[in-house]
Amino acid sequence: MPPNQTLSSKPVLGQKKDKTRITVLLGVNATGTDKLMPWVIGNAKRPRPFSRINLQRLPVHYRANPKAWMNSSIFGEILQHLDKYFRAQDKKILLLVDNAPSHINSQQGNGDTELNLTQFFYLLIPRVIFSHLMQELSRILKPIINETIADPF
Repeated sequence: MPPNQTLSSKPVLGQKKDKTRITVLLGVNATGTDKLMPWVIGNAKRPRPFSRINLQRLPVHYRANPKAWMNSSIFGEILQHLDKYFRAQDKKILLLVDNAPSHINSQQGNGDTELNLTQFFYLLIPRVIFSHLMQELSRILKPIINETIADPF
């Protein structure tokens, strides 16, 4: 990747700004004891550095999209994967998601298919409210989590 700055005070001819992008999705529970395998969305179906590597053996779930953005089909796949993962552990979770266009309604699915999610409650929250809600939730839950960690029973 070429540098985006030089010591020159004038524009460098023949250099375009690099537009390589990735999207990374990370998941962890409130106490940090249960971490999910990251999801990485790149713009190449098979990146050149990984040409001789089995993508299934990487410690991430890799998907491709021309702009390396989350879309509804990838998001639906992630929801189904999470549901399967938590069903195997017999755990129920609450998933709070903002209302970005790629965040599909869990009942509708992504167009033709209906998602059958049994292991979590899925709430779509408007983006303006979402940021304030996350701040309030962290303020409210922090003492409860600290108390639970200090005295688990």
